Amino acid sequence: MASKDPFNFLNSPMVPPIPCVSCGNNMHCVHRSPVAEGERQQFKCATCSHEVERVVGSLPSDAAIQAEAEKLLGMKRPKH
Repeated sequence: MASKDPFNFLNSPMVPPIPCVSCGNNMHCVHRSPVAEGERQQFKCATCSHEVERVVGSLPSDAAIQAEAEKLLGMKRPKH
């Protein structure tokens, strides 16, 4: 049966990989823990062992940041 709840990233069992800033390969989430701001995620690159930590939850989305920047600059994204 389908869920009536909207999709919530913090409730998702999987965190998509992010690119490694050191070597460009995928970094996978190795640890997740709840914090007041949302969720702390720790990523590690299997190739070069570079580690990154981020907190997600109350941060604005990339789309919201892009829209605000376009609004401030008076630009609109071209439609393809």
